[in-house]
Amino acid sequence: MPVNGANYWWTAALAPPLISRPLSFIAGMANIMNALTRIASFAWASSSSICTIIGLFTGWVPANPIIFAVAIATYATWFFTASIRMDKASLVFISSATLVLVSSACFVIGLPVAQKTQGIPFTSAATVFGDYTNYSDWGRPVSVPFTFFCAAWVITGWNAPSAVAEETHNARIVAPRSIINTYCLQAGMDRWGLKVAGAFLLIIFLNTSIGGAAVLVMMSCQTAAFARDGGMLFNDKLSYVSPRSNMPIYTTMFLTIGGMLMLCLGFSPIASETIYSLAVIAIMVLYALPMIFRVFDNGRWVPGPRNMGRFSKPVHVLGFLTVVYMMIMECFPPQGNWTGAMLNYNLAVFLGAVLLSTLLWSSHGSRSYKGVNQEMLRAWREQEHDRGLNQEGSGESRSETYIEGVKP
Repeated sequence: MPVNGANYWWTAALAPPLISRPLSFIAGMANIMNALTRIASFAWASSSSICTIIGLFTGWVPANPIIFAVAIATYATWFFTASIRMDKASLVFISSATLVLVSSACFVIGLPVAQKTQGIPFTSAATVFGDYTNYSDWGRPVSVPFTFFCAAWVITGWNAPSAVAEETHNARIVAPRSIINTYCLQAGMDRWGLKVAGAFLLIIFLNTSIGGAAVLVMMSCQTAAFARDGGMLFNDKLSYVSPRSNMPIYTTMFLTIGGMLMLCLGFSPIASETIYSLAVIAIMVLYALPMIFRVFDNGRWVPGPRNMGRFSKPVHVLGFLTVVYMMIMECFPPQGNWTGAMLNYNLAVFLGAVLLSTLLWSSHGSRSYKGVNQEMLRAWREQEHDRGLNQEGSGESRSETYIEGVKP
């Protein structure tokens, strides 16, 4: 079973030792909240997509109960997929990767070729790169970042198979891909109509549906790792790994049932927006903590074989400010002239979750949560520092090493 500790591990490793355990505990609880809302939002999006595809061809307009029922069925399918043996689950991930490759080929190659053969003119580069029309009642400083929230939501779990084994979310590839896919889908609707564009929407739906099982696998492993470190209630159960599937089966059940309960919020327009927004806010908090501690690391940061060198801290400062800005904006509705009735109350819900995490830390986390072994981590840093000095003197390339008990 992968033991990926996610960003709560990096928070523990980079934060000052005095506050390392409580902060990483709160980050771990935020990761669980992110898991519940993320998977629920993916299930709701998959359900909405398939209902929309059917509606494009039939004119059918599904009600919320229908979307909810399809989302529950989607969730159940993900659970059974995540519960099969890992050697068989690899076929699911390979299928997902194949669909991504095929859809990318259709969007990047197929659409331009089809447009050219039909004699449809392409939009000029000046319009694409030099013109921005703001259709909202927000100013540009607000409306432009809002256009990237779709990509930010996609980043929360689209490439889950790679995140099972890697700490990075590979945003360099995922964000442009999601933007290109969205643009191509809209271009298809504009040029060929909704029914033809529905074929491309179907490909995106298949990618998301299969990827949802991978999200559940990834988040189950992260939650089980947190339980293994003593951060949950019933840690023995939640960290248990089934010998048959080599997966934390009870953690998968916990996230499945919790996500289904989250789906009940979809019956309220404000609550359904909160499902999507909390998934974004929670993951951004998990990004922000390691970023800011990287800036003020006081020697706790150990560069890997590939790093940004002297640009590392400026990039992390810019990333932290961007994440904070987007979190603040995500707490408000997209309308500029909003009222209290339109507010989605994301900030209040998230602060309530942080307060609950703080209370859980005071009640049981301070006693049961082990956190990162600081002594072993310090020994590893010294070992890596000496190794780096020796390799710099010999001209060898730096390699990534871990010691037992320290690897995330």
